[in-house]
Amino acid sequence: MLREVGKRDEELLVGFLQQHAGEMPRTMLRYAVERLDAPLRAGVALIVLALRVQRLRRREGRRVA
Repeated sequence: MLREVGKRDEELLVGFLQQHAGEMPRTMLRYAVERLDAPLRAGVALIVLALRVQRLRRREGRRVA
């Protein structure tokens, strides 16, 4: 469904991915970005990586040694 939204409104898809990509399963994300051009796909990949690193750092901060 996200891929179809991207066909009609690429900006809407990218905005949604910027907010939710960190929690999305990898397969869903891959299908959502498959029709985007390479530089935009790479940008989304960097956003996802940053969000996931940020989430891992928060988890490690909560651990009790």
